[in-house]
Amino acid sequence: MDKPEGWEDFEYTWQMFDDDMFLLASSLRMKKDLLGVVGVPRGGLVAAVTLSNRLGLPLWVGTDTVTEKDPPLGVPFMAEADLKRVLVVDDVCETGETMRMYSKFLRAVLCTRYTHVDSANSDRRPFDVAARVVRDQYWIKFPWE
Repeated sequence: MDKPEGWEDFEYTWQMFDDDMFLLASSLRMKKDLLGVVGVPRGGLVAAVTLSNRLGLPLWVGTDTVTEKDPPLGVPFMAEADLKRVLVVDDVCETGETMRMYSKFLRAVLCTRYTHVDSANSDRRPFDVAARVVRDQYWIKFPWE
């Protein structure tokens, strides 16, 4: 997706990334039964590698073309009940489409501009954990881009 006309840049720094990884890892450590981390290409890979290392979990590379019947590439075959024990990480959640494809998994997002987030009704969110919410009209510029 290209930067929409009229949007301002939001400079996401390495310090912000480190702070957000600390917060996500701290909250996810309470889920002691996690089996591994899936990074959604390409944006989610940096955060997924970091969380995999901080949580001491295996890392798998996912795909952005998950179907309801097929698990993402790279994830070993596992029972349906175990899928919620796999953490899927992406860099940005805008419309929620990619995260909805991973609906059977535990889903984390680094930044979100998702405008339909309703904390009172978590069923409406396309993710389970978000590190940072950025207002609409801001284009997030990550330091690794």
